[in-house]
Amino acid sequence: MKIAVTADLHLTAKEAHPERFHAIENVLHQMVQNKIGILVIAGDLFDQENRNYSEFEALCGQSKYRHLQFHIIPGNHDLRLDAKSFAPENITVYTEPELKQLDLMSLPMLFLPFRKEQTMGEAIAAFDAELRRGEWILVGHGDWADSLADPNPLEPGVYMPLTRSDIEAVRPARAILGHIHKPFDRDVVHVPGSPCGLDITETGRRRFLVLDTEGGTVQARSVETDVLFFNEWFAVLPVENEEAFVRERVASLIRGWGVEEAELKRIRVRLKVSGYTSDKQRLARILKEACKGLRFYPEGEPDLSEVSVSEDFERADLAEKVRKEIETMPWPTNPEVPSREEAFIEALRTIYET
Repeated sequence: MKIAVTADLHLTAKEAHPERFHAIENVLHQMVQNKIGILVIAGDLFDQENRNYSEFEALCGQSKYRHLQFHIIPGNHDLRLDAKSFAPENITVYTEPELKQLDLMSLPMLFLPFRKEQTMGEAIAAFDAELRRGEWILVGHGDWADSLADPNPLEPGVYMPLTRSDIEAVRPARAILGHIHKPFDRDVVHVPGSPCGLDITETGRRRFLVLDTEGGTVQARSVETDVLFFNEWFAVLPVENEEAFVRERVASLIRGWGVEEAELKRIRVRLKVSGYTSDKQRLARILKEACKGLRFYPEGEPDLSEVSVSEDFERADLAEKVRKEIETMPWPTNPEVPSREEAFIEALRTIYET
């Protein structure tokens, strides 16, 4: 049996954030198309200020979705959710940890709602005698503690963490976590991420997961969202063919998004430019032309506050050689290591300020 898994929708009133409702509707539409009958929501279905769940109830009660089953665990933003929160019978809320087999052929799933001052390892320990190593699936809401980067910069601190030691001790076939809005996959650990970007920090295509509950395999599927956020930064140089250089930088950036031309109207981009130019006014015009059709976040134009003016073409030639050298070097994927662009900016400061 295949089930869909999502998390971190942070629904409020539909009028306030219609794009979040449109995202969950797209997930449900894809489920119907692919004959998937169960949706698991791994926490933070609602945002903390929301106390009225009627709009979500109405969505679940639509005739085309009434046959679907919704299995929800509360997250740190919707701790008040319980079985009494909803009227429809196709909605189940797990306010207490529960080991459940969704059908006779499925691996059992351990649903762990968020708990303050508790680790996931502590919650799992209560079920240790019932868990057959490699033959069960974990669904929880909390941090993957082995991530090197801050898992959720919007919520500093550690929330009900799951560690690699926990995984090695109890060996789930898969562990699927809500709370971290950025999607990622690490061995048996999978984070679907928020199915709709909540702000400019949640960039790129969004997704939900499809889990095979018999074999434990996981596949990601894209969510068609109203908005695609991108947060970009690149460096410019006052080279002799500066206009062609800048246009190619913008074109390369857009190619890297992997979007179709028809999708460009849905993009909101925050663009910061650093470096040096021979004419800042002309640079602003070139960028505006190169980014035609894109909407900026916040409303306005690219941020050129870190661009300085220079007509020193000898230094520009040296900087271009350094840029090309950096581009060809193997680069660590460790998020704690500066990016190529950050390394290039530091090189520019050395070239132009000494």
